[in-house]
Amino acid sequence: MRLWRADTSPCETVQPWQCWTDSLECALAYTDNPGFGGPIVTEVDLPEPGARRVLDLSDTDGLDAFRRLAERLGELEP
Repeated sequence: MRLWRADTSPCETVQPWQCWTDSLECALAYTDNPGFGGPIVTEVDLPEPGARRVLDLSDTDGLDAFRRLAERLGELEP
């Protein structure tokens, strides 16, 4: 899985608080976005999701998916 990130300096590792995208075009859009991103685009290759614990909500219905997840984690009452 290849991910990109726009920032003010190169990123050597993926950190939990960072925002990465699987779309190069999306990362490039943040190279000229004051307050977010930066002029340097970093590219990383990660193992396929089966090799890591990954929660992929890209094919879900948005906030409802997060609500169901919070319910399952015990953060919200059903």
